[in-house]
Amino acid sequence: MPDAFAPGQHRDLSAEDLANTPGEVLGMHQAKTSSMALVIECAALLGRCSDELRVHYRGVGERLAQMVQVVDDLR
Repeated sequence: MPDAFAPGQHRDLSAEDLANTPGEVLGMHQAKTSSMALVIECAALLGRCSDELRVHYRGVGERLAQMVQVVDDLR
């Protein structure tokens, strides 16, 4: 796969590298949505949260992003 700004999106739209297992699909979703987790983590940093809470919020962002992708795939 060529270097891409959005490798998960490239993989999703490319017929040459299909995701065949649930784990591969979730990995592709994570690559497509990592910016959501980053935004939530940055908000925690701006809010001067503890490291423990920042990590927690990043996890929330990752799970929220995966949920958005799964719902989008089901439509």
